[in-house]
Amino acid sequence: GEAITTTSDVYALGLMLYELLTGSFPYEITSTTSAGTIETIITTETPPAPSSRASAAVAKRIRGDLDTIVLKCLRKRPEARYRSTAEIVADLDRFLDDRPILARPPTPGYVISRYWKRHRTAGIGIVATLVTLVVGAVATTIGFIEARESERIAIEEARKADTIAQFMASILREADPNTSAGSERSVAEILRIGVARVETELDDSDVVKSGVLELMSSVYKARADYPLAEELLEKAIDIHENVAPDDLEVRARMLNDFGDLLRIQSRQDDGARYMEMALEHHRSMGRTVTTAHADTVNNLALLYEQTGRHEEAGRMFEEAYRLRQEIYEAPHGMLGLSLHNLAWYHERHERYAVAEDYARQAVAMRERAFGQVHPRVAISTAMLSRIYRSQEKWDDAEREARKAVSIAEQIFDTPHPDLTYTLLQLGKTLHKRGELQQAEAVLARTVELDRAVESPDNLSASLFQLATVQSDLEDFENARKSLLEARALLVSSQTDNDAALEMIDDQLRRLPAD
Repeated sequence: GEAITTTSDVYALGLMLYELLTGSFPYEITSTTSAGTIETIITTETPPAPSSRASAAVAKRIRGDLDTIVLKCLRKRPEARYRSTAEIVADLDRFLDDRPILARPPTPGYVISRYWKRHRTAGIGIVATLVTLVVGAVATTIGFIEARESERIAIEEARKADTIAQFMASILREADPNTSAGSERSVAEILRIGVARVETELDDSDVVKSGVLELMSSVYKARADYPLAEELLEKAIDIHENVAPDDLEVRARMLNDFGDLLRIQSRQDDGARYMEMALEHHRSMGRTVTTAHADTVNNLALLYEQTGRHEEAGRMFEEAYRLRQEIYEAPHGMLGLSLHNLAWYHERHERYAVAEDYARQAVAMRERAFGQVHPRVAISTAMLSRIYRSQEKWDDAEREARKAVSIAEQIFDTPHPDLTYTLLQLGKTLHKRGELQQAEAVLARTVELDRAVESPDNLSASLFQLATVQSDLEDFENARKSLLEARALLVSSQTDNDAALEMIDDQLRRLPAD
């Protein structure tokens, strides 16, 4: 919510570098993570070093200086990041030349180690080094070289990797004022230049062109420019299907990502079709289960549930959890996510005993994976409270609701959607227990915080809940004011809120006439 500054561009470039090196986003965020939760994760979690997300071979090459450069870009406090994109380029140049980077203290041991490495590897050029650096990006576009089945294929992949490395490095160098005639370019400008250059500079290699377009699409998706991300990825898929139709692993990944882009833009049926094709490819390969396979199953489950294919959704949620159990060793955040999704699914279908069991497991898993004071723990705990409330287990519901609020209050010292969500659950529980005065106080605080968050839908929900308590307290004048404000917010939001509007209108009709 703050102004766009040079340090904002530094952060965005850090995200781009992270994805290029590892093929993944630095935070555990899924396609259905809410904007508020994404903000929480980014502002409170420290991302793991890129080397911890790469294969063993790649990690060995990027551990240390490159980890430091990327993580400096992603620091929480803007003043702790690089002051400009030009500084990033300068430190990358030092890294490529085996000179000490400025982001690390110049201790004698570190300086000597750089000197020794520089002279020991004097014959290695910058492009060859970049192949090593960007191998994580190559993994997302054309697969790890060491995983290929023959020496001939490995050599061909190395050539593709070399070309991609050169191209991506040249795009990053657009941030250098020496390249841009003295002016410092923003990440948005760098990306626009990169997209334009794809068409003019990569016509002689369609496979490389497809890989670069896929990378650029993922960057635009991370920046929430979904139409352009879709356009670039569609081009990448078309090219890949013409030149490498038998590479099902890459095709499956592209199709899943394309389906998710369609889902984000409310084109669920088309999104499901592409994800189903991706899943068919994953299953046909018959290899070791991958994270991409598990993520596709999870994404399809969510999409099926949203579009009314409930039985299929349940089976897919179970399958996603089984696959992730094969991939991850407990405790792990992705196992906690699957358990949370299973609890949410069964709660939606009023299978509360089953939902309770999964929710308790989700809380326990997330506590072990993240610690007790963490946004994801607060959200799963609030869901557990909600499930207890649906079963009229009032003591359990209030205990978990207060626990969720306590966690959120320890994390956020300013108004935040996750804090207001936990307060809303506590207010609802107190209302159901008949503790009307307490409920009114909690919900009044929720409304106050939601106003500061500036989320019309959330504010409307908390106003509606406050109105129901005010009505039960026979404070009909304030109940009417709360309901009318909630209604006006929904009307002005211009989203599909017919059901919520009907609930508000029904509550208004129940109030005594003035």
